[in-house]
Amino acid sequence: LSSIVIQGISLSVGISLFFMLFKWLPSCHIPTRAALISSCYTWGLLELAKFGLTWYLAHQPLYQYIYGPFAAIPIFLIWLYIAWIIILLGGAMVHVLRSTPCAASKG
Repeated sequence: LSSIVIQGISLSVGISLFFMLFKWLPSCHIPTRAALISSCYTWGLLELAKFGLTWYLAHQPLYQYIYGPFAAIPIFLIWLYIAWIIILLGGAMVHVLRSTPCAASKG
């Protein structure tokens, strides 16, 4: 039961943070529906990426042999790259889902 509660808290906090990022960070009005759909999409993709990277690192110990104790540095950089690609995809999804163009984007 406690792991279900922890996963539920993780889900709600993650989606809430992405919702706030996508709803209030842009300089134009973002519909709540677009921000909510994009935040769920982004959170789900990040969870899948976390699972995939964990699985890969558990089944490929090559990093430890090549880099030794410094293996955490390239692993961190790979995770940072993947995470930001997913966050930018979520932002692009917000852009696609909103129905009106931003006033700031008009030239």
